[in-house]
Amino acid sequence: MKSKDYVSECLTSGLEEFDEIRDAFSMSDVKQASFLGSGYGGDNDVSLARQLISKYPDLDMPYYWLSHYYLLNGDFKEARSILEEGIANCKRKRKLCYEYGCLELENKQLLNAVKWWIRNAVFQLNSKTLDGYGSFMYLAYISQYCGLLREAEVLFKITDTIRSIRLNSSGQNKIHELAQNTETSKIKNVIRILLNKYQKDIKRHKDRSF
Repeated sequence: MKSKDYVSECLTSGLEEFDEIRDAFSMSDVKQASFLGSGYGGDNDVSLARQLISKYPDLDMPYYWLSHYYLLNGDFKEARSILEEGIANCKRKRKLCYEYGCLELENKQLLNAVKWWIRNAVFQLNSKTLDGYGSFMYLAYISQYCGLLREAEVLFKITDTIRSIRLNSSGQNKIHELAQNTETSKIKNVIRILLNKYQKDIKRHKDRSF
């Protein structure tokens, strides 16, 4: 894939988000499935999550928790299936995009992981508020290990406007090793374009945080 095609896939994915006013944690039946997000649970919990997906097919959190359960338990195929279904059906897609990036990271596909984290970042930067630090934090580390020190600084600052947090040494080493074994020219290009294209939105969110 050419660099311009990769950039287009990352930044103009064709995915659309719509306002999601429902709070999954305020919905008593939905909240019960959050336990799956820790990677624990049994057949009854999985069955509950699938029932919730049938009941609320456009609500992201049951898909998110169930896919994370499968990811933590090493079933990448089922996690991917759940994520693809959720991304196709849900109003809010950003958390599922972030989780898809984490899935690709575990699958050692850094280019694909960056693609989904960029998509998550675009959804957030285009919205009124930033509500998830993960994609920005991962992109910051990847920028750092690719030699984009200025871009890494910007991305860490965005991360800190949401939550001041960093990966532990194990998480950092995983990113570093993948970056060392990946041709990163496309990644560097798309990160530069992202920060340049959305610099006004980055400033807007930064100003709102103070």
